[in-house]
Amino acid sequence: MNHYTCPKNLPTTKENNQLIVPAVGTTLSEQFECMYHLVARDGEILYAAFENLKIGPDAQCNSDYGFLAMGTTEEDALKSINQICAQPTRSLGVNNESEIYVYFVGKKLQQDDGFKLNYTSGTNVSLCNWSIYYQ
Repeated sequence: MNHYTCPKNLPTTKENNQLIVPAVGTTLSEQFECMYHLVARDGEILYAAFENLKIGPDAQCNSDYGFLAMGTTEEDALKSINQICAQPTRSLGVNNESEIYVYFVGKKLQQDDGFKLNYTSGTNVSLCNWSIYYQ
């Protein structure tokens, strides 16, 4: 099985898009770091929701294992104190943005660690049944 590598370009369309980490047929190395950059189409905003998010042995964030962090800039994502390790339940406050950065770092990743990030771009606020959430 191949090791997962970070995608360079994540297209955003009106259709639902999905980032699956690790990708089918790949595994995450125990030590892993990646910055994902999602950009809405011109004049539109992003909507996103996590699915099947698990990093580490339990629902409590432990930076010894790894975490996700998000921001509206790369620096915000790198410095965020809102770390995500399990299925999110509260808003991250990055909806209605045209760009979102997702920082994923793993220090002791386990075989079943990973996530799905569903995302789309649009102008219609009614699309906002999509939300980015954190624990």
